[in-house]
Amino acid sequence: MPDGTYKLENLVEMPCSCEVCSNYTPEDLRNMKKVERTKLLAQHNLQVSFAEIRHIRQALSEGSLWELVEERCKTHPYLLDALRNVKKYTKNLEKYDPPYKKSAFFYSGPESLNRPEVHRHLKLLERLPQRKRLLILPSSEKPYSKHISPDINRFFSNTKKLDLDEVINSFEDLDVLVVDVPFAVIPIEIEEVYPLAQNESPHIMDEDARKFVGEFLKKYIKNYHEVIISAEVLESWDLSLDPKFEYYYNQPLRIDVNDERRIKYIADYQFGRGTGEALFKGDIKIVKSKKTGKIRHIYHDDHLLANLRASDGVLVMGKKGALRLHRYLPYPQNRVVVNEEAEPFAMEGKSIFAKFVIDCDVNIKSSDEVLIVNQKDELLAFGKSILCAREIMDFNTGQAVKTRKGGF
Repeated sequence: MPDGTYKLENLVEMPCSCEVCSNYTPEDLRNMKKVERTKLLAQHNLQVSFAEIRHIRQALSEGSLWELVEERCKTHPYLLDALRNVKKYTKNLEKYDPPYKKSAFFYSGPESLNRPEVHRHLKLLERLPQRKRLLILPSSEKPYSKHISPDINRFFSNTKKLDLDEVINSFEDLDVLVVDVPFAVIPIEIEEVYPLAQNESPHIMDEDARKFVGEFLKKYIKNYHEVIISAEVLESWDLSLDPKFEYYYNQPLRIDVNDERRIKYIADYQFGRGTGEALFKGDIKIVKSKKTGKIRHIYHDDHLLANLRASDGVLVMGKKGALRLHRYLPYPQNRVVVNEEAEPFAMEGKSIFAKFVIDCDVNIKSSDEVLIVNQKDELLAFGKSILCAREIMDFNTGQAVKTRKGGF
């Protein structure tokens, strides 16, 4: 069984709903002749194995394989040892792990801290610009910026004679982040990007998570000249400030993120530092959903630069956006290079198959937005990668990139 091995002699009820378990009781099987009993138990085991294979395929399809692995490995101490050893290989596994999935991230214990999604997020934080001041808030209901608790009014800072009203109102010079498990540091501008908004963790924090988040936060705040921390965060994560000065903010805290700043941060997080400024320069127009009020489309002179996908908060390039991205990003970043045979098909917007790819950015992952170019680095098309870089180069069959649009 998926949750371990059962002994027939100890069973009072049959463990599943297969044909054998539905038609026989444990007592029936124990009273059978050995040959007949063995045949029926083999039939049960085969059906359970097939069911588990189907379960694994479904988990692969929806991106929840890690949750399934964690669930199964907690049925035996030795399996749990094996899962904990995976920590040694997180960096390599991250290369094959799609950054965007259909299913949410569920934190089920300290082992979840070793998952590729956590490792990737902490690395991608390096792409974001940093301002002079940092405001750190406790977690709340998602999206965080819309559910800041009205009870947050006590703060500590490493700066004396600080005008807290002036600091919070001068948002242009201030970075705001939320501290939460398992992703530690969540800048408010990227709070809706997968999996930062699409995750759940228990309200009761385990000590491993407390230590993991606390240690990362201590390193992160060293990059700022002025740090302002909610008293709740300071106490929850065992942080210290030196020097430390106490302040009170006597009105409901409200954080309004500028839409243009939000999309630029998302672009940097997704494609690399500086991409936001290059992609969304000039007089841009942001169109929001009438139903949800969320950003949906970004234009420049009536040309679509990008869409912001509702399901995961990720930018999907338009034709004009792909051109700007190609001009800004150095070769071979975010590129899939095809041979001459595939060029006309790419220009027509047809999908790219692995056998026609001669090179690609080694950091490409499945579901990434990619640029399709020829050997001269001329932009032919753009689309979504179906495979990671290693798979694109190793496979000789199958689709590598689902092309969105071609012809430049």
